[in-house]
Amino acid sequence: MKFSFLILTFYSVLSYGQIVVELYTNMDTVCAGEDVIISMNVMGGTPPYVIESAGNIISTPFFVNPTTDTTIVVNVSDNFGNSGSDSVDIFVNLLPPVSFSPNITSGCQPLTVQFIESSPNNGGKVYNWNFGDNSPIDSINYLKSTYHIYKGSGVFDVCLTVTDEYGCANTQCVENLITVYESPIADFEVSYDDDVVHFENTSSANAVGSYWRYGDGDTLKVVLDSVLYYNWYYYYYYNNTIVDSALFYNNSHTYPNSGLFLVELNVMSFYGCTDTTYQLVSGNDNPNNFIHLYPNPFSENLTFEIDKCEDENIFVYMYNDIGQIVIEKEFEIPNYLNKIEIPLKHLASGIYIVEIKSNSLFLKEKVIKAE
Repeated sequence: MKFSFLILTFYSVLSYGQIVVELYTNMDTVCAGEDVIISMNVMGGTPPYVIESAGNIISTPFFVNPTTDTTIVVNVSDNFGNSGSDSVDIFVNLLPPVSFSPNITSGCQPLTVQFIESSPNNGGKVYNWNFGDNSPIDSINYLKSTYHIYKGSGVFDVCLTVTDEYGCANTQCVENLITVYESPIADFEVSYDDDVVHFENTSSANAVGSYWRYGDGDTLKVVLDSVLYYNWYYYYYYNNTIVDSALFYNNSHTYPNSGLFLVELNVMSFYGCTDTTYQLVSGNDNPNNFIHLYPNPFSENLTFEIDKCEDENIFVYMYNDIGQIVIEKEFEIPNYLNKIEIPLKHLASGIYIVEIKSNSLFLKEKVIKAE
């Protein structure tokens, strides 16, 4: 008799029972809104697991960014009805308050602005200001309330970051907060025609109003057009002001007597920004009749002759095209000497301004140094 055996092999899926979940974070105390990484270890049960938190299916690690103290709960289950859960507490430090305002929002350069930070300060806070003009940071920027001088013109954003003792930082930025208007640059040139002194206004292009004081009590106030005249808010320009573009750029004055007079030119921009410059001029005595500079252009030496000469000191100043003084000399000239030669071979070629002054004479003239 023969016996046959049927060998049956049974395969079964074994469940490893209750699931144990361990949650952990990269940090349990954070600043409001800061990212926290939640990771976990799972033991028991049978993969694959279903991971759920706050009603959502998730995978780990995952991020949360709480704004208040919170408890994160994670539930893990498998296909065999096994489950487990764990929770982790996250403590949140609120961001420090930040609120600031300037005392003014617009003005002429250089513009000094005071910034007032009005939120409570319980101590331990650091204040970092950014004034928007690429100015270097210095110690004064760390004050709660501070000031800043805007040297250039433009429109600037301002930001303040407050950091508390826990390292939590909060930033407030206000776009286009400060507007700084470009100030004009006052300048004029003087020429003589017998006893008449001519003034050419060579101020910057944004100057639209001029106020001349000729040094003998006479004045002249000029604006470029009637729109400026009727909208002017500054009394000393508006009152008795002439609307004349020709007089704005060129005007003349006759002095009642000889001598030196200090002429003042004050100019104003459309936004009310001002600048002032001064020059000495000779009244009645045209200095061109008494002081002669030659040759012009010159290459090596510059000579000046004085026809009207007294025993007095003569001061000679020479400026380059950016206003830097390159020559400063004083000469004692007796009444029998009226010619002085100044060696200038060492100067670079270009345009220079020469000023010659004494107690009784003043001359300002442009000269050219040739190659």
